[in-house]
Parts: sequence; C-alpha cells; structure tokens
Amino acid sequence: MSRRQPWMKWYPADWRADPGLRMCGYAARGLWADMLALMHDAEPYGHLVVNGVAPSLQQIAAMLGGTTAEVGRLVAELDAAGVFSRTGTGTIYSRRMVRDKAKADADADNGKRGGNPRLKGKQNPPDNGGVNPQVVDGDKAQKPEARSQITAAVGNSAPESSPPEPAGPVAAADPILGLQAKCLAVLGLEPHTAPPGLASAATMRGWLDGGATAADVIDAVTAAAGRQRAKAPNWLPGSWSYFAKPVAEARQARETGAQGASYSAPPPVDAAGKLNAPGRWYDGMTLAERDAEVARRKEADEAEQRRVRDAAAERERVRIAALDDIPAFMDKRPARLPVAADVEEVE
Repeated sequence: MSRRQPWMKWYPADWRADPGLRMCGYAARGLWADMLALMHDAEPYGHLVVNGVAPSLQQIAAMLGGTTAEVGRLVAELDAAGVFSRTGTGTIYSRRMVRDKAKADADADNGKRGGNPRLKGKQNPPDNGGVNPQVVDGDKAQKPEARSQITAAVGNSAPESSPPEPAGPVAAADPILGLQAKCLAVLGLEPHTAPPGLASAATMRGWLDGGATAADVIDAVTAAAGRQRAKAPNWLPGSWSYFAKPVAEARQARETGAQGASYSAPPPVDAAGKLNAPGRWYDGMTLAERDAEVARRKEADEAEQRRVRDAAAERERVRIAALDDIPAFMDKRPARLPVAADVEEVE
C-alpha cells in the first residue's frame, strides 16, 4: 500500500457550492466532514472502511463521539441528498475522493513509465505560442493548488493581443465543459470571456454528481438569469454558486413530475390553445390548466411541509414534557441509598 499523505486538498468554494450539501443541515455537514477524514485514512481510499470492513452505525457513533440514533438520522439525511454513493455491498464512499485518487495513481504511473503517454514520442511543437503556450487539457498532470493560480495561468498564457483559443474541441471532449459553455452562452459570454467567478466548471460537476441533469442546470440558469436581467439588462452572477438553489429546485421539480413548470419558457401553443410539449407532464393542457395544476402541486407540497413541521414540533413537545417530569421523579427518591453500615451485623 502506498504511503498516505497526512493532508488532502480542500476547496472551500466547492464545499459551499455543492447542491447536495446545501440541502443538509449543519449537523449533517459536520458529520460528512468527519467521515471524509476517516475515508482519507482508509484503504481503498475514499471508502468508509476500517481495516477493510465497513463500520456499523454504532461503530461510527463510537468513533465520532455521537449517539447511534443521531448518526443514523444524519447519515440518512446525507444519503437522501445524494451526498455520497455506495458500492454494490453498501459501503459508503466519496465520489470526489475516488476520482482524485484514480487521477493521482494514473499520474504516478505515467511518471514511472517516463511521462504522459500522450506526450511521449511527440516532436516539439513550433515556437508560435508565446512564452507560455496553451497546454492541451489532460496533458499536464499537475494542477495549480489555488483557484487564483488557475486564473493567473489563464491570464498569462498568451499576450493580450493574441486571439483566444477556440473552446469547441475541449467542450466536446468533456461534457461538463460543454454544459459550462451552454450556460455561458445563456449569459451572453464565451469561455474565453468568462469572468473569474464563472471560469471554473467545478460547481457544475458537483451539481451533476449530486443528481441534477444538464437540462436541470440549463433551465435553472436560463430562468434565474432572465428574472435578474428583467431588472438589470447587464446583470451577471458573481459565481455559479448563485444558481445552486434554482438548480436544486429544478432537480426536485423534475423528480416530482413537474419538470419545466417553473424553469422553462412556455412551450408553443397549437391552434386549439393546447400546449405542445411532447414528453412533458403538461402536454395537451391549456396554459390555465397547467398553471392550476402547478398551483395545486405547490399547495400539496406546502401542506406536506406543514405536516412534517407539525410532527416535529409535537415530538419536541413530548420530549420537553418528559424532561419536565424528571425533577418530580427525582423528588420522590429517598434522601440517600442504604449502605452496608446501616445493616446490623448478625451474630
């Protein structure tokens, strides 16, 4: 087994932007951070195992200093939000850590074999790229440690007067970059003109890993940007994290059968006034019928949320009432328990 580093890379922006984590409470996010620390020391890397065995909820609670009930509830919350994945045998693992480990192993193997096989045997390209020519994505193994270095690397890759490199081939090779290019187009930008806050696709990768689809992301970005630009035509978000909530809502709407009701522009209407939206739940409805159904579903969702809140409040009331009964129980105890000295010795 290779020697494990005592540290691991941590990107606060990715942590804050992950849509699955944003749907979890403080306690669940704290438990996930502790679980990541355990998985960093595990073998295989990124899996929640101890000496090759997946721990039970009781064992996780013992290792992390919680109760079994509390850990079980928080793990269920993380699971419902899609924060982690499970192997075929049910072992919890971090998708990001497993990907990073596979990438690091591939880079190390390339180094032992004399370098990246994609570059070996190639002749030096003609010197027409300036002092710092563009690097083909995937050819360079080592990446900057900080996002500011990434921005600086992009800015210093060629003189300001040089024409930008086309992003089409790269976007075609990586679906995430393709999705990023489409969302930038919605904002009226291109990859080479994106501001620093929109230059990284890591946030979108986190959305897709969390269960969102490319259509969820595009619909959410289109709708949210349209609302803002109705107020300020030149509006731009500071980062992709601005769309985290709309993307999560778009995903939830799709999973509950209401995809497109809130985030897509109204589909065309035929001569009879019916919506022409093949594959959508509102296909064949009138606009009024669709809006009424959306309102009904929203009311049902709010009623369910009220029911859940009321049930939680009732459980808390019962818990507090039980705590209030403790002093009365304590008052009924004897002043002190009998001890051996109180018992006369039998001769």
